[in-house]
Formats: sequence, structure tokens, C-alpha cells
Amino acid sequence: MSSENNRKLYDSAYKECVAAIRSSTEAYDKNLITISSAFLALPLALLRQSMGKALIGPLNFYFAMGGFVLTILCVIISFSLSTMVQRCRLEHIDDYYLKEKEEAFNRNTLWSKLLTVVNVLSGSFFFAATVLIVVFTYRNLGSFK
Repeated sequence: MSSENNRKLYDSAYKECVAAIRSSTEAYDKNLITISSAFLALPLALLRQSMGKALIGPLNFYFAMGGFVLTILCVIISFSLSTMVQRCRLEHIDDYYLKEKEEAFNRNTLWSKLLTVVNVLSGSFFFAATVLIVVFTYRNLGSFK
């Protein structure tokens, strides 16, 4: 590849990476945090309607609330990790296009591995909390007005 071609490809890849920094910190995380926040509010509203009545499976409720809180915390952590991954990616783009290092696009960083783990955790916490709150709500349908 010519140096001029590499520079054009670099510029294009750099712009794409910067755009990815913006969009990746908004899409998945934004949806999970919004839904988790809503799921935190819903059971509290149901509890308010069942004032004075004994509820079945309060541990389901507490674990579900904890799961939604953990989801929100994981999402907040993933915002920072995503930015770190994209900054590393910018270096890889530089190495690949300008320094012509072929292995640069195949690099895996500690940040990208950590981001993968945190994203899996946030999804897992959300799934578990959703199942727990559905079970809790189903078991207590008669208690809500």
C-alpha cells in the first residue's frame, strides 16, 4: 500500500472509531439502564398497593432489586471501559495504517476483555432480576389492588 492510501484509510478508520466511541456508549447501555430503572420503580409501586398484606417470596423481591441495581452499576462501569477500549483501538488503527503492523487489528487488550465480562454480567444480572421480579409479581397477584 502507498503511504497516501494508508493515510486516507487511517483517516477513515479514525473517524469511524471516534463515531463508535460516541454510539457504543449510548445504545446497549442506555437501554439497559433505562429498563433497569423502570423495573426498580414498578415493584415498589406494586408494594405500595399491597400495604398491610403479607407477601409471598420477599427474597425474590430483594434479590431482584439487587439485580437491577447491579445492572445499573455494571452499565455505568461499561461506559468508562468502552471509552478505554476505543482509545486503545485508535492506537491500533495508527499502528495498522501508518506503521503498517499487520497484527494491530487482531490485538486484544485488557480493557476489551474486561468490557466483555462487564457486558455479560450486566445482561445476566438484568435477566436474573427480571425473572425474579416476574415470579414475585405472579406469586403475589392477589395481594395487589
